[in-house]
Amino acid sequence: MIVPDYYKEFHCIAGACRHSCCIGWEIDIDEETAARYRALPGEAGERLRRLIAGNPPHFVLDSEDRCPCLTGENLCALILTQGEEALCQICRDHPRFRNDWPDRTEAGLGACCEEAARLILSQRTPLKLEQDDTVCIGTAEEQRPDAFALTDEEVAGLLVFRDRLLAAIYENDCTVEETEALLLRLADTALPVRTWAEWSAFYTGLERLDADWTEKLRELADSRGPDFTAFDRRMADRQQEYRNMLAYFLYRHLPEALDDGDAAGKVAFAVLSCRFLRALGAVWYEKHGTFTLADQTELFRMYSAEIEYSEDNLDACYEELWQAEEEELR
Repeated sequence: MIVPDYYKEFHCIAGACRHSCCIGWEIDIDEETAARYRALPGEAGERLRRLIAGNPPHFVLDSEDRCPCLTGENLCALILTQGEEALCQICRDHPRFRNDWPDRTEAGLGACCEEAARLILSQRTPLKLEQDDTVCIGTAEEQRPDAFALTDEEVAGLLVFRDRLLAAIYENDCTVEETEALLLRLADTALPVRTWAEWSAFYTGLERLDADWTEKLRELADSRGPDFTAFDRRMADRQQEYRNMLAYFLYRHLPEALDDGDAAGKVAFAVLSCRFLRALGAVWYEKHGTFTLADQTELFRMYSAEIEYSEDNLDACYEELWQAEEEELR
């Protein structure tokens, strides 16, 4: 398994988490765990089975959209009473993700988790990938029938291309904005020409989960435009956070080009995501007069939860970015 060098530093902060993954998310139960739950004897087994419904089976959220196994202290009752081995696969793995290449498997941490987002942003050295055979996460997904068939040479080329992009992020003295432009040139692509109000309207038109996210989009739309000059001065010694974002988005999403062949679209998405988060940060700074690492982490977490964890929203982003190619051809 290939993982970022910070991967094993992650530990769930449980009850200290302000945005528990056990609230607001429907939790599906894999068949192996469901069979174990069905066979669990006694009152404990009966009580657990009353919390499960559907096909495929899932935990039935309560009236506040909380997992029924979540205690008042935001701790998991299953872990407290039976240990972590009692968890279903999605609960064991989250927020980890897995990407399968023809000859290698990669894992990472999803930024929808506030602790994972903080860990990613806090790195002070360039992203380094390493082999760790002790990591075990999920199972390989079945190849989709419409998957883009890459030759061995194309797969190797995609890995080399990603290495070149990651090197470009960290191995230069450019500003983040200049680095973003370099990534787009390397991918031979561009972003659609949109105002920030138009980008805000685009994101507002997507499926949204959190009222706080909607409010951040509204603030950007209502602003006269982000004041990047003042914000960049404030962030002069924190440019690494945005480089880490770019590296995260590329590491996580470029492997999707194995299926659709659209490596340029994945690069454009990484750049758009970073630019949009910078714009939201600038508006935050203008409104509050401060912008801490905790503030940055919250924006990063919200963006990931709202966009990366919705297949429909991701597809909508790629479709919008594809218009840049069409605009260039006109």
